[in-house]
Amino acid sequence: MVAAAIVNSLRPIQQLDPDSPEGVVQSFLVAIDEEQFESAHQLLSSGAQADCSASDLAIDQPAMSRVVVDDVTEFDDETLVRLEATVMDVDPIDPSTYETTLEFTLIDEGGALRIDRLSYPYFCGFN
Repeated sequence: MVAAAIVNSLRPIQQLDPDSPEGVVQSFLVAIDEEQFESAHQLLSSGAQADCSASDLAIDQPAMSRVVVDDVTEFDDETLVRLEATVMDVDPIDPSTYETTLEFTLIDEGGALRIDRLSYPYFCGFN
């Protein structure tokens, strides 16, 4: 298991290599968290960008207090990054948190890794 916190609201995070699969996913999640949706959109593959606009990424995205890389698996034509996340439900009546697994599939486009498939709870036209 790769144990690297990529998002953590309680302390500064370790900046991962932005050209690595987990670094691309970290950059995406940080951009979403900082409401830099155009920056997040640029990390998607061209096919994913066609199905998911930057404004789609802004719709009802979850708040995450902690995200840790669980596994990175490389295949011939894609890489799967699996994360364990603590998601905060900000319901004003009954706030709570829950644990979930996120999976992002990345492909190489012109020498750069790009996210081709997003994981729940990120919703876009291509999920």
